[in-house]
Amino acid sequence: MSTLPEIRRAFWDRALASEAPRGVETYRDSNAILPLTGAGDVCLAFGIQQDGSSIFLRSPVNASRDVARLRLEPRQVELRRLLATPFEAEGDAGQGRYFRKRVKLAFTQKSQWDGIVEWFGRCRARYEIVITETLEAP
Repeated sequence: MSTLPEIRRAFWDRALASEAPRGVETYRDSNAILPLTGAGDVCLAFGIQQDGSSIFLRSPVNASRDVARLRLEPRQVELRRLLATPFEAEGDAGQGRYFRKRVKLAFTQKSQWDGIVEWFGRCRARYEIVITETLEAP
């Protein structure tokens, strides 16, 4: 039987070998990070947990949580409307996770891996469009 870290690594190996965009890197086995802005101050995080998966915006690894907050907060009304999720979901306050969405697909069930990867891909496309049009447009 595999350990949770081994299952996480196997999931990310599979997920990142598929349609992963360039620049995605795993972080602490439970997350993968993709910079979304040209300045690199807002990143998209893909998270896997035993009870589901999530996607959210965050600061770069090793940066203050305030980096992304300062960029996102002034546009939170527009971003909330476009992403159809709150600026900070319940339990996210002070955690540095913004505009988080969750789905009940767990990486611990290999039969759900394709569903997780497909969901990540759909969400990634939406977040990339919204962030580009909202934060990166001239």
